[in-house]
Amino acid sequence: MHLPRWTVYPALALLAVMLVMAFPEPHGDSHRGAARSARRSARTRSMPIAPPEAAIGTSVVHAADYLPAGFPHDASVDATRYLQVALENAVGGRLVLPAYPLLVSAPPGRQWCLRIPGPLELVGTPGSALVERAGAVQVLRAEQVDGLTLRDFAVRGLHTPGHSLAHGLVQVTFGSDVRISNLSIDGSDADGIAIAGARNVTVDGCVVRGAAKSGIYVSDCDGGAVTANTVEGFGGHIAPDGSVNGAGIQLSSNTDVSCRDNLIRSGTGMGILCNAGRDSSQPLMTTITGNRIHDVANEANRAASSGIHCANSSADKLTNTLIAGNLIQHCGLHGIYLSMHSGSHVFGNTVTESERSGIVVSACEDVELRDNLVRNSDVSAFGGQASIYLLNASRGVHVAGNRLVNSNVYAEAHGFTGVIDTCEPGANDIPAEDCVE
Repeated sequence: MHLPRWTVYPALALLAVMLVMAFPEPHGDSHRGAARSARRSARTRSMPIAPPEAAIGTSVVHAADYLPAGFPHDASVDATRYLQVALENAVGGRLVLPAYPLLVSAPPGRQWCLRIPGPLELVGTPGSALVERAGAVQVLRAEQVDGLTLRDFAVRGLHTPGHSLAHGLVQVTFGSDVRISNLSIDGSDADGIAIAGARNVTVDGCVVRGAAKSGIYVSDCDGGAVTANTVEGFGGHIAPDGSVNGAGIQLSSNTDVSCRDNLIRSGTGMGILCNAGRDSSQPLMTTITGNRIHDVANEANRAASSGIHCANSSADKLTNTLIAGNLIQHCGLHGIYLSMHSGSHVFGNTVTESERSGIVVSACEDVELRDNLVRNSDVSAFGGQASIYLLNASRGVHVAGNRLVNSNVYAEAHGFTGVIDTCEPGANDIPAEDCVE
């Protein structure tokens, strides 16, 4: 019997399908198919639900839209509750501040005015400012926010010394991918900008004036840069023990943080402080390069006064700190002071007009002092000082290629133009011509 040609091909196709279905998939292929299915299922389960438009950085919220009609533009009426609602609605997007100052305050029992509830970009326009007039509070507070940008506005606080206060006008704790850019901080009875325990931190292009403690304080952070900021008129904070302290930029117990190309001037305390924070480990791989620091002193607490002051705990003193290409003039007792910062490298800095010795290395091991210019040490005429001073059992300090001079262009120098080494004989490598007997 001959079937019509038009019925043969569909019949053959149907027979092929029936044969395939009659035989099971090989064992190995079955497992691979199941694995592929499981992976697809897992990907489907773990795939986040698409966020609303406001959460993917495309929405722009204007803070002025949340203010009542006719709201004054002179910071005479408190705007805190309106701004907090605007912040809540801007999460995932951008909140734009109006081009005039807004007064904020902390409700009773709270130490912050505005809380940043999630990732967002808070930006200003010319004239934008957040103004606080009571003191002892944070103006902006962010906790565990991953993805935060603050830029192009002013924050104004109180110009007072402050007593035992631990906060910043802008305070960020934990979280990651934090950028604070082009802020103007004017007056703080504690720190200007404070960031703690965060990852991938950038503070750049900010101007901080009149912070009673540190202009910029970065602690326990992993990865970051403090770059091209101006800090002036800082310090004078009164600690619980009655001592007076301050720092232009304080870097405490960070890992892989750079501090470069900043201008620090006219302050009380230390220009840049790199140390181990309280109950924290030593700083690691900090780079301090290309900064200009001048006219920093502390008449009430001279021990806490240097251009660059690096101190650490004795338990973990290996830090591998790099200090290079900084310009330091007329900054307290010492231009550069290293204490228990082993493995550090001090290259190509210019230190002028230190009250006592220009560069001091104390209780350190394996330190390089190379190609620095130290001019006019001991301008205070304290006596017994030198361009470079090694003490407290420092070992493995290599001194080479430094230019150690006095010049009548600067304040009168009384220090030796050389190196005083009070450590064990032969413990350090110093050119014979530089040694002061």
